[in-house]
Amino acid sequence: MTTTPSVPVVQGTGKTSLRLDGDALLLSRPHEEARIPLAAVGRVLAEGRSVTVELTAPVGSVPSAHRIDGTSGAAATMFAAAVNAILPGWPGGTRRPTGPTWSRPAPFP
Repeated sequence: MTTTPSVPVVQGTGKTSLRLDGDALLLSRPHEEARIPLAAVGRVLAEGRSVTVELTAPVGSVPSAHRIDGTSGAAATMFAAAVNAILPGWPGGTRRPTGPTWSRPAPFP
């Protein structure tokens, strides 16, 4: 019997992938892996056939971002919606990290 994960794995070009791994996102590239704790994620954006993970950042600074291209547009949209729904945040759904000196990320250009 096969099971379908509730949060899809997003496959990109060049053997890149992004998946939920417990309380973190795991970004895999051919020669590196980055484990990104959900507490450090500001939001996940689906933009056509790309997925961008924006990290939280101090007020006044530009957030870092990780992006993978060449994904399925539908998978990117589902992945972003599923991850954003489980991110820690303020009551009412507004996303913010812990601490008074942090802010939401600015839009990714």
